[in-house]
Amino acid sequence: MESMSHGKPILAWPMHCDQPWDAELVCNYLKAGVLVRPWEKHGEVVTAKAIQEVIEEAMLSDKGMAMRQRASALGEAVRASVVDGGSSRKDLDDFTAHITSSSLREEQAAELAAALHGSKQRFIWVLRDADRGDIFTDAGDNRHAELLSQFTKQTEGMGLVITGWAPQLEILAHRATAAFMSHCGWNSTMESMSHGKPILAWPMHSDQPWDAELVCSYLKAGLLVRPWEKHGEVIPATTIQEAIETMMVAEEGLAVRQRAEVLGEAVRSSAAQGGSSHKEMDDFISYMTRYPNEDHGSTSGVIMVGEVVEEHLRMRLLVAVEC
Repeated sequence: MESMSHGKPILAWPMHCDQPWDAELVCNYLKAGVLVRPWEKHGEVVTAKAIQEVIEEAMLSDKGMAMRQRASALGEAVRASVVDGGSSRKDLDDFTAHITSSSLREEQAAELAAALHGSKQRFIWVLRDADRGDIFTDAGDNRHAELLSQFTKQTEGMGLVITGWAPQLEILAHRATAAFMSHCGWNSTMESMSHGKPILAWPMHSDQPWDAELVCSYLKAGLLVRPWEKHGEVIPATTIQEAIETMMVAEEGLAVRQRAEVLGEAVRSSAAQGGSSHKEMDDFISYMTRYPNEDHGSTSGVIMVGEVVEEHLRMRLLVAVEC
Protein backbone atom coordinates (compact mmCIF):
# COMPACT_ATOMS: atom_id res chain seq x y z
CA MET A 1 0.00 0.00 0.00
CA GLU A 2 2.84 2.41 0.78
CA SER A 3 4.47 1.80 -2.59
CA MET A 4 1.19 2.07 -4.51
CA SER A 5 0.06 5.21 -2.67
CA HIS A 6 3.31 6.92 -3.65
CA GLY A 7 3.06 5.75 -7.26
CA LYS A 8 6.09 3.45 -7.14
CA PRO A 9 6.08 0.15 -9.07
CA ILE A 10 7.15 -2.99 -7.25
CA LEU A 11 9.82 -5.53 -8.10
CA ALA A 12 8.06 -8.37 -6.31
CA TRP A 13 9.86 -11.05 -4.33
CA PRO A 14 7.15 -12.77 -2.23
CA MET A 15 8.36 -14.87 0.69
CA HIS A 16 5.41 -16.10 2.79
CA CYS A 17 1.90 -15.52 4.16
CA ASP A 18 -0.16 -13.07 2.06
CA GLN A 19 2.82 -11.88 0.01
CA PRO A 20 2.30 -14.24 -2.99
CA TRP A 21 -1.30 -13.02 -3.34
CA ASP A 22 -0.23 -9.39 -2.96
CA ALA A 23 2.41 -9.89 -5.65
CA GLU A 24 -0.21 -11.47 -7.92
CA LEU A 25 -2.50 -8.48 -7.39
CA VAL A 26 0.21 -5.90 -8.10
CA CYS A 27 1.85 -7.61 -11.08
CA ASN A 28 -0.96 -9.39 -12.91
CA TYR A 29 -4.06 -7.34 -12.08
CA LEU A 30 -2.88 -3.80 -11.35
CA LYS A 31 -0.03 -4.09 -13.87
CA ALA A 32 2.10 -1.99 -11.53
CA GLY A 33 4.91 -4.42 -10.83
CA VAL A 34 7.02 -7.26 -12.13
CA LEU A 35 7.96 -10.54 -10.46
CA VAL A 36 11.61 -11.06 -9.60
CA ARG A 37 11.07 -14.47 -8.05
CA PRO A 38 7.72 -16.26 -8.60
CA TRP A 39 6.31 -17.98 -5.52
CA GLU A 40 6.53 -21.34 -7.29
CA LYS A 41 10.32 -21.01 -7.09
CA HIS A 42 10.51 -20.00 -3.44
CA GLY A 43 12.79 -22.90 -2.64
CA GLU A 44 15.32 -21.97 -5.32
CA VAL A 45 18.22 -19.49 -5.39
CA VAL A 46 17.56 -16.82 -8.00
CA THR A 47 20.66 -16.05 -10.04
CA ALA A 48 22.18 -12.58 -10.34
CA LYS A 49 21.58 -12.70 -14.09
CA ALA A 50 17.84 -13.29 -13.64
CA ILE A 51 17.58 -10.49 -11.08
CA GLN A 52 19.51 -8.09 -13.33
CA GLU A 53 17.21 -8.83 -16.26
CA VAL A 54 14.15 -7.91 -14.20
CA ILE A 55 15.75 -4.69 -12.95
CA GLU A 56 16.73 -3.64 -16.47
CA GLU A 57 13.28 -4.48 -17.78
CA ALA A 58 11.69 -2.30 -15.11
CA MET A 59 14.14 0.59 -15.48
CA LEU A 60 15.06 0.70 -19.18
CA SER A 61 12.49 -1.00 -21.39
CA ASP A 62 9.25 0.31 -22.90
CA LYS A 63 7.38 -2.27 -20.84
CA GLY A 64 9.01 -0.92 -17.70
CA MET A 65 8.10 2.65 -18.69
CA ALA A 66 4.46 1.63 -19.11
CA MET A 67 4.53 -0.10 -15.72
CA ARG A 68 5.98 2.99 -14.03
CA GLN A 69 3.36 5.21 -15.65
CA ARG A 70 0.64 2.82 -14.53
CA ALA A 71 1.97 2.91 -10.95
CA SER A 72 2.10 6.71 -11.04
CA ALA A 73 -1.54 6.87 -12.16
CA LEU A 74 -2.57 4.43 -9.45
CA GLY A 75 -0.74 6.51 -6.85
CA GLU A 76 -2.67 9.62 -7.86
CA ALA A 77 -5.94 7.69 -7.66
CA VAL A 78 -5.12 6.30 -4.20
CA ARG A 79 -4.13 9.69 -2.82
CA ALA A 80 -7.23 11.33 -4.29
CA SER A 81 -9.46 8.69 -2.70
CA VAL A 82 -8.31 9.40 0.87
CA VAL A 83 -8.67 13.21 0.89
CA ASP A 84 -11.89 14.92 1.93
CA GLY A 85 -14.55 14.02 -0.61
CA GLY A 86 -12.60 11.04 -1.93
CA SER A 87 -14.23 7.62 -2.32
CA SER A 88 -12.16 5.87 0.36
CA ARG A 89 -12.64 8.73 2.81
CA LYS A 90 -16.39 8.63 2.21
CA ASP A 91 -16.49 4.85 2.68
CA LEU A 92 -14.64 5.21 5.99
CA ASP A 93 -16.97 7.99 7.13
CA ASP A 94 -20.01 5.89 6.20
CA PHE A 95 -18.60 2.85 8.04
CA THR A 96 -17.79 4.91 11.13
CA ALA A 97 -21.27 6.38 11.13
CA HIS A 98 -22.73 2.88 10.81
CA ILE A 99 -20.87 1.25 13.68
CA THR A 100 -21.29 4.21 16.05
CA SER A 101 -25.05 4.20 15.47
CA SER A 102 -25.33 0.45 15.99
CA SER A 103 -25.86 0.60 19.75
CA LEU A 104 -29.10 -0.48 21.38
CA ARG A 105 -31.96 1.91 20.83
CA GLU A 106 -33.82 3.00 23.95
CA GLU A 107 -36.87 0.93 23.03
CA GLN A 108 -34.65 -2.14 22.50
CA ALA A 109 -32.90 -1.60 25.81
CA ALA A 110 -36.31 -1.50 27.48
CA GLU A 111 -37.28 -4.83 25.87
CA LEU A 112 -34.00 -6.40 26.99
CA ALA A 113 -34.55 -5.12 30.52
CA ALA A 114 -38.03 -6.64 30.60
CA ALA A 115 -36.64 -9.96 29.35
CA LEU A 116 -33.94 -10.07 32.01
CA HIS A 117 -36.48 -9.25 34.71
CA GLY A 118 -38.96 -11.82 33.43
CA SER A 119 -36.41 -14.62 33.11
CA LYS A 120 -35.66 -14.55 36.86
CA GLN A 121 -32.04 -15.38 36.05
CA ARG A 122 -29.14 -13.67 37.82
CA PHE A 123 -27.21 -11.39 35.49
CA ILE A 124 -24.55 -8.73 34.96
CA TRP A 125 -25.60 -6.25 32.27
CA VAL A 126 -22.90 -4.02 30.81
CA LEU A 127 -24.74 -1.09 29.24
CA ARG A 128 -21.99 1.38 28.50
CA ASP A 129 -22.96 4.95 27.77
CA ALA A 130 -20.07 4.98 25.28
CA ASP A 131 -22.25 2.80 23.07
CA ARG A 132 -24.16 5.90 22.03
CA GLY A 133 -21.22 6.59 19.72
CA ASP A 134 -19.83 9.52 21.78
CA ILE A 135 -17.20 8.38 24.27
CA PHE A 136 -16.64 11.98 25.37
CA THR A 137 -20.16 12.50 26.72
CA ASP A 138 -20.35 13.56 30.35
CA ALA A 139 -20.65 10.42 32.48
CA GLY A 140 -23.59 12.03 34.29
CA ASP A 141 -25.61 12.29 31.07
CA ASN A 142 -26.85 8.73 30.57
CA ARG A 143 -29.48 8.18 27.90
CA HIS A 144 -30.85 5.15 29.80
CA ALA A 145 -30.99 6.90 33.19
CA GLU A 146 -34.77 6.75 33.57
CA LEU A 147 -34.98 3.10 32.49
CA LEU A 148 -32.11 2.03 34.73
CA SER A 149 -33.44 3.84 37.77
CA GLN A 150 -36.61 1.75 37.73
CA PHE A 151 -34.97 -1.44 36.47
CA THR A 152 -32.29 -1.58 39.17
CA LYS A 153 -34.98 -1.33 41.85
CA GLN A 154 -36.99 -4.15 40.25
CA THR A 155 -33.98 -6.46 40.00
CA GLU A 156 -32.24 -5.62 43.26
CA GLY A 157 -30.53 -8.73 44.60
CA MET A 158 -30.90 -10.49 41.23
CA GLY A 159 -28.73 -8.47 38.86
CA LEU A 160 -26.08 -5.83 38.44
CA VAL A 161 -25.98 -3.09 35.77
CA ILE A 162 -22.59 -1.60 34.83
CA THR A 163 -22.58 1.58 32.77
CA GLY A 164 -18.80 1.94 32.50
CA TRP A 165 -15.86 -0.35 31.90
CA ALA A 166 -16.27 -3.97 33.02
CA PRO A 167 -13.60 -6.65 33.70
CA GLN A 168 -14.94 -8.93 30.98
CA LEU A 169 -12.23 -11.58 31.21
CA GLU A 170 -12.64 -11.91 34.96
CA ILE A 171 -16.40 -12.21 34.60
CA LEU A 172 -16.12 -14.86 31.90
CA ALA A 173 -13.51 -16.79 33.89
CA HIS A 174 -15.72 -16.93 37.00
CA ARG A 175 -17.37 -20.28 37.63
CA ALA A 176 -20.70 -18.59 38.41
CA THR A 177 -20.97 -17.28 34.84
CA ALA A 178 -23.06 -19.68 32.78
CA ALA A 179 -23.48 -17.81 29.47
CA PHE A 180 -22.56 -14.59 27.68
CA MET A 181 -24.97 -12.44 25.65
CA SER A 182 -22.65 -10.76 23.16
CA HIS A 183 -22.53 -8.87 19.88
CA CYS A 184 -19.94 -11.50 18.83
CA GLY A 185 -16.96 -9.32 18.02
CA TRP A 186 -13.99 -11.60 17.47
CA ASN A 187 -12.20 -10.71 20.72
CA SER A 188 -15.30 -11.37 22.80
CA THR A 189 -16.04 -14.55 20.87
CA MET A 190 -12.55 -15.91 21.51
CA GLU A 191 -12.63 -14.90 25.17
CA SER A 192 -15.99 -16.58 25.69
CA MET A 193 -15.00 -19.78 23.87
CA SER A 194 -11.62 -20.03 25.63
CA HIS A 195 -13.38 -19.88 28.99
CA GLY A 196 -15.96 -22.44 27.93
CA LYS A 197 -18.93 -20.05 28.06
CA PRO A 198 -21.71 -20.38 25.46
CA ILE A 199 -22.91 -17.25 23.66
CA LEU A 200 -26.36 -15.76 23.30
CA ALA A 201 -25.57 -14.06 20.01
CA TRP A 202 -26.79 -10.59 19.13
CA PRO A 203 -24.68 -9.50 16.10
CA MET A 204 -24.71 -5.81 15.18
CA HIS A 205 -22.25 -5.11 12.33
CA SER A 206 -18.92 -5.88 10.63
CA ASP A 207 -17.65 -9.43 11.28
CA GLN A 208 -20.20 -10.09 14.03
CA PRO A 209 -22.87 -11.86 11.89
CA TRP A 210 -20.22 -14.30 10.60
CA ASP A 211 -18.83 -14.88 14.09
CA ALA A 212 -22.34 -15.57 15.37
CA GLU A 213 -22.91 -18.02 12.52
CA LEU A 214 -19.67 -19.81 13.38
CA VAL A 215 -20.50 -20.09 17.08
CA CYS A 216 -24.17 -21.04 16.75
CA SER A 217 -24.41 -23.06 13.53
CA TYR A 218 -20.99 -24.70 13.26
CA LEU A 219 -19.50 -24.93 16.74
CA LYS A 220 -22.95 -25.49 18.30
CA ALA A 221 -21.80 -23.41 21.27
CA GLY A 222 -24.36 -20.64 21.17
CA LEU A 223 -27.92 -19.58 20.41
CA LEU A 224 -29.07 -16.67 18.26
CA VAL A 225 -31.09 -14.06 20.11
CA ARG A 226 -31.46 -11.68 17.18
CA PRO A 227 -30.66 -13.01 13.67
CA TRP A 228 -28.77 -10.55 11.49
CA GLU A 229 -31.67 -10.49 9.04
CA LYS A 230 -33.70 -8.68 11.71
CA HIS A 231 -31.07 -6.09 12.60
CA GLY A 232 -33.45 -3.25 11.75
CA GLU A 233 -36.20 -4.52 14.06
CA VAL A 234 -36.84 -4.20 17.77
CA ILE A 235 -36.78 -7.69 19.26
CA PRO A 236 -39.62 -8.13 21.79
CA ALA A 237 -38.95 -9.08 25.39
CA THR A 238 -40.74 -12.41 24.95
CA THR A 239 -38.30 -13.51 22.22
CA ILE A 240 -35.25 -12.48 24.26
CA GLN A 241 -36.61 -14.12 27.41
CA GLU A 242 -37.26 -17.34 25.51
CA ALA A 243 -33.63 -17.44 24.31
CA ILE A 244 -32.34 -16.81 27.84
CA GLU A 245 -34.54 -19.52 29.34
CA THR A 246 -33.62 -21.98 26.60
CA MET A 247 -29.94 -21.47 27.37
CA MET A 248 -30.29 -21.55 31.14
CA VAL A 249 -32.96 -24.13 31.97
CA ALA A 250 -33.83 -26.21 28.86
CA GLU A 251 -32.24 -29.48 27.71
CA GLU A 252 -31.17 -27.75 24.48
CA GLY A 253 -29.34 -25.12 26.49
CA LEU A 254 -27.66 -27.74 28.67
CA ALA A 255 -26.25 -29.41 25.55
CA VAL A 256 -24.97 -26.05 24.26
CA ARG A 257 -23.30 -25.26 27.61
CA GLN A 258 -21.65 -28.66 27.70
CA ARG A 259 -20.42 -28.24 24.13
CA ALA A 260 -18.95 -24.82 25.00
CA GLU A 261 -17.20 -26.30 28.03
CA VAL A 262 -15.58 -28.99 25.89
CA LEU A 263 -14.47 -26.39 23.34
CA GLY A 264 -13.02 -24.26 26.12
CA GLU A 265 -10.90 -27.13 27.38
CA ALA A 266 -9.68 -27.80 23.83
CA VAL A 267 -8.80 -24.13 23.25
CA ARG A 268 -6.88 -23.84 26.50
CA SER A 269 -5.03 -27.08 25.86
CA SER A 270 -4.02 -25.99 22.37
CA ALA A 271 -2.57 -22.72 23.66
CA ALA A 272 -0.64 -24.33 26.51
CA GLN A 273 2.99 -25.44 26.26
CA GLY A 274 3.05 -28.42 23.90
CA GLY A 275 -0.42 -27.71 22.54
CA SER A 276 -1.15 -27.58 18.81
CA SER A 277 -1.64 -23.80 18.59
CA HIS A 278 1.46 -23.14 20.69
CA LYS A 279 3.49 -25.48 18.49
CA GLU A 280 2.17 -23.93 15.26
CA MET A 281 3.09 -20.45 16.48
CA ASP A 282 6.60 -21.65 17.35
CA ASP A 283 6.91 -23.29 13.93
CA PHE A 284 5.69 -20.10 12.22
CA ILE A 285 8.20 -17.94 14.08
CA SER A 286 11.00 -20.38 13.28
CA TYR A 287 10.05 -20.34 9.60
CA MET A 288 9.85 -16.56 9.42
CA THR A 289 13.09 -15.87 11.27
CA ARG A 290 15.26 -18.28 9.30
CA TYR A 291 15.55 -15.92 6.31
CA PRO A 292 18.05 -13.41 7.72
CA ASN A 293 20.47 -16.27 8.33
CA GLU A 294 20.19 -17.99 4.96
CA ASP A 295 21.39 -17.08 1.49
CA HIS A 296 18.33 -16.60 -0.68
CA GLY A 297 19.88 -14.48 -3.38
CA SER A 298 19.56 -11.18 -1.49
CA THR A 299 18.65 -8.15 -3.57
CA SER A 300 19.85 -5.69 -0.93
CA GLY A 301 20.40 -2.25 -2.43
CA VAL A 302 18.17 -2.58 -5.50
CA ILE A 303 15.22 -0.58 -4.21
CA MET A 304 14.52 -1.37 -0.57
CA VAL A 305 14.84 -4.76 1.09
CA GLY A 306 13.16 -5.55 4.39
CA GLU A 307 14.42 -8.10 6.87
CA VAL A 308 12.13 -10.12 9.08
CA VAL A 309 12.82 -9.36 12.74
CA GLU A 310 11.65 -11.78 15.40
CA GLU A 311 10.34 -9.06 17.70
CA HIS A 312 7.76 -8.15 15.05
CA LEU A 313 6.32 -11.65 15.35
CA ARG A 314 5.79 -11.57 19.10
CA MET A 315 2.25 -10.36 18.68
CA ARG A 316 -0.05 -9.66 21.59
CA LEU A 317 -3.78 -10.23 21.68
CA LEU A 318 -5.49 -6.92 22.36
CA VAL A 319 -8.75 -7.39 24.22
CA ALA A 320 -11.66 -5.00 23.89
CA VAL A 321 -14.50 -5.03 26.39
CA GLU A 322 -17.82 -5.18 24.62
CA CYS A 323 -21.28 -4.34 25.87
